[in-house]
Amino acid sequence: MLNDGGAKKTNYLSEIVTHCIAGEDFEESEISEAKDIYEIQSVTWKWIILSARCGTLLPYPLNA
Repeated sequence: MLNDGGAKKTNYLSEIVTHCIAGEDFEESEISEAKDIYEIQSVTWKWIILSARCGTLLPYPLNA
């Protein structure tokens, strides 16, 4: 689903990353780094599924 939507996987945070997909047991430090340094929004897989179903990016969750 992500590939069909044009997503590209990367293992590193950088300025080209638009969203960080947080797993079930994510590290808070990594989420903070994404937001504080790179201004990257972190989302969960549930947010991705629901956004795809709605056909638009939903409002970002408060946590991850």
